[in-house]
Amino acid sequence: MKQSTKIKLFYIFTFGIGYLLAKKKAKNVVNMTNDQILTSKKIDFNISDLVSALGQSQNIVEINSTISNLKVKVKDIKLVNVDEIKKLGALGTLINIDVITILFGDNSEYVAELLKKSCKLS
Repeated sequence: MKQSTKIKLFYIFTFGIGYLLAKKKAKNVVNMTNDQILTSKKIDFNISDLVSALGQSQNIVEINSTISNLKVKVKDIKLVNVDEIKKLGALGTLINIDVITILFGDNSEYVAELLKKSCKLS
């Protein structure tokens, strides 16, 4: 067998095996799942400021949260100060009839937990 043929076969086998190994590793990476959700427990404001911006604890009826937003049901939406909420660091707000949705990012669940403790809601 000629030297050039041996070199060509060497390259074919080397890169062929390398390709197969890379493909197998890529499949393993794709099949990996992340079972852990990371959330932040750091807020840059006092929770009492949020309570006062929502019209005090007597105005708050229900608090729900997802990983990125906080939904607060209130008795009187007119008592809610949206500008004050935005000053606290909210990424956005949405007001529906008696529910205000506040986007706090990945620490919304922690804010909801603190808000429930502050308003003594379960």
